[in-house]
Amino acid sequence: MVAVGGRSAAGSVAAGAGAGERTPLDQLVEALVRALKAFNAGPDAAGGGLSSPQVATLRALRNRSPRRITALAEDGRCDPSVLSRQIAALESCGLVARSRDPDDGRAFLVELTDLGRQALGRYWSARIGQLRGELDDFSDQELIRAAALLERIADAWRPKSTASPPRAAEPATDSEPID
Repeated sequence: MVAVGGRSAAGSVAAGAGAGERTPLDQLVEALVRALKAFNAGPDAAGGGLSSPQVATLRALRNRSPRRITALAEDGRCDPSVLSRQIAALESCGLVARSRDPDDGRAFLVELTDLGRQALGRYWSARIGQLRGELDDFSDQELIRAAALLERIADAWRPKSTASPPRAAEPATDSEPID
């Protein structure tokens, strides 16, 4: 059970909820799924030919590079063979580069190239531009509060062994996406 605000998210309603009633946790999960589907299904003017998983891989490498594919796969909770194919596609476009791991000559390290950094920056700027219009009805304060709540939820759902330290509630700039 995920604790939200010091109490069980589902516990306050679930105990008295009938079979057809939705708990606060049900509502949260459904809203998050709808929001992510809408985000991912949005117009792809920002895509520049990059898929969502490729963008996620580039963002992960932007944050921590160079990395082994196994570490990237573990962090992203995906199969290393799937990620390996994705890395190969990104490498063929010049967005990432592989090199031998100096600590283990059998393994490879992957890092973001300057071209990959530029492509990610263009993608993010275009995507923020799209979202700015779509979320125009929300005030900056509402967006900041929503971001802070989503960060808390993400931290609560992240396995405790990899939980990141709490982040300051500062708004992201156009060039710095919230990770």
